[in-house]
Amino acid sequence: MTNQSISGLGVSIISGTTIYGEVMNASEVVQTLTKIDTSTHNNVGKVKTSRPGFIDAGELSVDLNYCGGTEQDALRTMYDAQTVSTWMIVAPTSATGITRAWSFSGYISSIGTPKFEKDGNVTMSFKVAQTGAITQLSTGVTGMTDLDITDEGTTALTLSPTFAATTYGYKVTTDLADTGVKVTITYAGSGESGYVNNSALATATPSSAITIPTTAGQVLMIPVVFFKTACVPKVTWIEVTHGYV
Repeated sequence: MTNQSISGLGVSIISGTTIYGEVMNASEVVQTLTKIDTSTHNNVGKVKTSRPGFIDAGELSVDLNYCGGTEQDALRTMYDAQTVSTWMIVAPTSATGITRAWSFSGYISSIGTPKFEKDGNVTMSFKVAQTGAITQLSTGVTGMTDLDITDEGTTALTLSPTFAATTYGYKVTTDLADTGVKVTITYAGSGESGYVNNSALATATPSSAITIPTTAGQVLMIPVVFFKTACVPKVTWIEVTHGYV
């Protein structure tokens, strides 16, 4: 391994404009180019020859931490409906990462019930069968120019660290009496759209209140994702902790 190798920490799986929780593992999608035998009895050197045929499609395997969110529950609905949609594997969004995503059409070919372990987290797994060619994307979006978060009213909460264009993970702590938070994102990239907690949000407009856990010390992860056609989405996570005071 070299110092140029990037970390796998922070990879995202996206279908359409929906991001799917905290990814534990995401497999590679391996395609295989079949060959058509063109050998004849008079091949020079008696070596078999071939030409390329069809591409055998691959399959994506995903393991998630299960949180019971609506976006994760919708995976089974997509499976039951045999829905074909656009899927993306997005490389870790970080100041030291790469701007790269791999996009393809596919459908959920396998899904299990959540796995409960007495000494571990609840997890879930599913697979996506590929139905089209893989498109590699390397043009990034501009994304946010500012980020603000308040309680369910209008009281500002402190981001840690302070906002910066190359920071993609923030922490914030609420008061004990708070029941939700509102997120405001500011952006001006041409043709870009911003999503907070998987809901579209206009620039400089507070989101609806996002319900937070009721117990002090519990944590909610809120995704902020920016999209643009044929571009690599930019993903930011806000870690909200229900405070003690």
